[in-house]
Amino acid sequence: MLNGGAAVLKAAVSTACLYPKLLEDSLYELALNAVNNVEIFVNSHSELNKIFAQSLSETMRRFDVSCCAVQGDMGCFEDVT
Repeated sequence: MLNGGAAVLKAAVSTACLYPKLLEDSLYELALNAVNNVEIFVNSHSELNKIFAQSLSETMRRFDVSCCAVQGDMGCFEDVT
């Protein structure tokens, strides 16, 4: 992000920091504690579905939280046959 030509670094807290809590519980706890920039760490395929993502988005919107990155265990992103 640029601010008047100068780079601006924004710190974020990952939901992985609260492992083994569930992703949605971690995000809610971070939001309650005024963390306004997060990284979402995906632990399973079920956390990649649209309805689940929409519920995370609603929590983020409610608490004015932004997401700078989505990371995950590589197994979450592989096609399982």
